[in-house]
Amino acid sequence: MTDSSEYKSWAYLKLTSTQPLATICEHLGSSGDGRPWDVGYPIRNGRKSNHSSWELHSGLGKGEPLDAHLRALWKRMEKIRPAICNLPKDVTRLLQCVGYVKGHSDVCALSTGHFATAAYYQLDFDFDFYFDDDFGDEDMGKPYWKW
Repeated sequence: MTDSSEYKSWAYLKLTSTQPLATICEHLGSSGDGRPWDVGYPIRNGRKSNHSSWELHSGLGKGEPLDAHLRALWKRMEKIRPAICNLPKDVTRLLQCVGYVKGHSDVCALSTGHFATAAYYQLDFDFDFYFDDDFGDEDMGKPYWKW
């Protein structure tokens, strides 16, 4: 799609579970990529993670539209589709999408097929958008939630 105006974006599949990371990797037949961690991994302030995390990235560089990242991610996931669809119920499945745009009125467009594909894989979406104009922190003296 060419309608999107995000200038820096990325997307990845993130799986989290209380199961050991080795169990998730064995089920999927892949160690994924990104920064996986296991239950008990030190996270901050001396605390340890109570879950494992596994990621699969789109393989595209930051700057391509989210739509392109999702298309690339579906192609990568196709190789392990049966394993993803048969993950145990305690594994949280998330499509993490991050986009940066110049202003809060800019457009981010996704093909509708992505939502159907996500439903097929039983994935939730998480969109994190960042706006150079702080999402219109002030517009005519009013914060954005009072427009």
